[in-house]
Amino acid sequence: MPIYNEAPVRVFAALEAMIEEVGSSGLGHAFEWFFLSDTTDPEIFVAEEQAFLAMRERLLGQGCRLFYRHRPKNLNRKSGNIEEFVTRWGGRYAHMVVLDADSLMTGHTIIALAAAMEADPTRALFKPSRLSSTATPYSPASSNSPHASMGR
Repeated sequence: MPIYNEAPVRVFAALEAMIEEVGSSGLGHAFEWFFLSDTTDPEIFVAEEQAFLAMRERLLGQGCRLFYRHRPKNLNRKSGNIEEFVTRWGGRYAHMVVLDADSLMTGHTIIALAAAMEADPTRALFKPSRLSSTATPYSPASSNSPHASMGR
């Protein structure tokens, strides 16, 4: 999850909810979670670190693999943040889901996206459908679906 001067309480709570929901499915061990910070405001940066440490402590013992990286120089903004991650650590992973700082998907949706990527490793882009019939209590009806629409 790339972040930039976001409200740490909201951002970290959202990702924690997603991690817990994926974990409750029994598949938490199959995921690693990253905060990729480009934050420039020193107060927010300190608050991010504190939120991360508290979150890691709360999730300790649940098998959660959670990481935080602050990039001191945010070259090329969000795309540079993701590029730097992929360049340094991307070789460890066959797939990745990039969450926005305001993302809040159900565990089911995250697992469905991962399954779709595993099923078709040649596909470059997966995006949750925007079907109102699959609204969740976590988000507006138009932003989440357990069904992935795949496009090449």
